[in-house]
Amino acid sequence: MKDPSLWRPITSAPQDGTEVLVFADGHVAVATFVEGRWQAVVAGQHVLDAAGVMILGSPTHWRPLPPPPGSAELLRP
Repeated sequence: MKDPSLWRPITSAPQDGTEVLVFADGHVAVATFVEGRWQAVVAGQHVLDAAGVMILGSPTHWRPLPPPPGSAELLRP
């Protein structure tokens, strides 16, 4: 498996609604690909502009979300 800490081209990102970190227009955000486009996610809600487009623009890279604090993955040596 590829190193999850590395950024990958957006073309290789999951398009099944999985939340991932994306890099778009110089910013990093949590986003998901739904209904044919990337949408930023804040507190579990999609964040769109008035036209229904992701606020941050078009992502160029992505990476998996890290495990949440206190998860078993963080406790492994």
